[in-house]
Amino acid sequence: MDCNSDEVTVRRCNLTHDTSCRCKTGLFRKPGGGCSQCNVCPPGYGTMQPCTFLEDIICEECVPFKTFSDDITRATMCKPCSRCRRGFTVVANCTVYSDTVCSAPPEASATPTSASDLTGRPYSPGVSIVPLYCVLLAALVIGLLIYVLFKRWSFHKMKLRASQKMVRSNTSSTDIEKNQENTNGSQVLTTTTYTGPTSYVVSAVSPTTDVTSKTPYKELHSDKKVELEEKLMQTRSDGRDWRALSNKLHFSDLDRTNFVKSVDNHSNPVHLMLHKWQSRDGDEATVHVLVQALKDIRREDLANIIHIRNDKSR
Repeated sequence: MDCNSDEVTVRRCNLTHDTSCRCKTGLFRKPGGGCSQCNVCPPGYGTMQPCTFLEDIICEECVPFKTFSDDITRATMCKPCSRCRRGFTVVANCTVYSDTVCSAPPEASATPTSASDLTGRPYSPGVSIVPLYCVLLAALVIGLLIYVLFKRWSFHKMKLRASQKMVRSNTSSTDIEKNQENTNGSQVLTTTTYTGPTSYVVSAVSPTTDVTSKTPYKELHSDKKVELEEKLMQTRSDGRDWRALSNKLHFSDLDRTNFVKSVDNHSNPVHLMLHKWQSRDGDEATVHVLVQALKDIRREDLANIIHIRNDKSR
């Protein structure tokens, strides 16, 4: 499996593990799969949790008269409202969008200042600044909407280019496959040569699709394993899912709990259970044992996926 253009490779594919990918910086993994652009917190909201490659940013609304946020942020929390110094007059109370505005004593200055004395924003007596903030907020919302639309368009265009590039690469590549069946017909040696911007040769031992009752489960074709795992992960009201199978494969309640706790973005409890089961010694981890266990829990629909060849026909 290759990572998408909006993902980075965490671990490369090898004989025992598939490629591991995660979203690039500034993107996060959506619940349904795929990466999406991280959002931002608008004025009046602060950051409760920054965006990570697993979760989007979480914003929290500032508390009126206590905290405020006057800009768009990705990692800044709401700031506490300031208090006017002694002798200064409150011109505008703190809102969720702006800090407190103070007016200096007449003998000191005729121009109101913020409570922190850092912004230096002028104030005209009798003129409300609320319309100005509304205009700025509307401009920020429109700008944010345009930015989101632009990023979505750029992502779609980049994805289309990557798809076209992959098609051209597959068209220009030449595959030379030499298939040689060994003495028991359980494995196939495949050598493939790719040409293009980077030339390389891949040699791998593919799992077998032709199995007997004595074939170890770990030699079963990966497509069949994936199909079994997906269907076993489907929760059933009659309980005939992976938990019932784990009992037949002699796993305890503690084992099942550990399988659930060990799940990450690239595995599931069924995968972890079967991976541990296939490492057992002897004939305990053969496809025959798995098929019989599936039949014992009345899941003939899954047992028929493996298609064990009749040994007498050889």
